Amino acid sequence: MLRKVQDLILCLLLLCNISAGRSD
Repeated sequence: MLRKVQDLILCLLLLCNISAGRSD
């Protein structure tokens, strides 16, 4: 369960990173 949550957070962070990069 914890691993799944960590994976989800990682995905979210990646998405946020991509969004921030595209904003530029």
